[in-house]
Amino acid sequence: MNVAYLKKESPFYDLFEGGAVPIVNIVVPNQALMVDVKRLAPEKRMALAVRIAGRAGARVEEVMDELLNRGLPLRASQVSGVATDVLWFL
Repeated sequence: MNVAYLKKESPFYDLFEGGAVPIVNIVVPNQALMVDVKRLAPEKRMALAVRIAGRAGARVEEVMDELLNRGLPLRASQVSGVATDVLWFL
């Protein structure tokens, strides 16, 4: 499992236990961190969509469609670190 740890001042920190949000991939270098929206429980996805819609002045349904179809990038300014349980062989 790959996770990013949100900074406490992130507007989404409280939606995730300890600020740990699942991300798609940290193994590939120079790739933007993307929230693994499909791993979120439906109620967590909805809470995220509602929060984003409120901040962006958009409809919740539009935000949910974007989340499911395009994903959600994480801003580096909101992340304090990343972790993975993928074994590394060098």
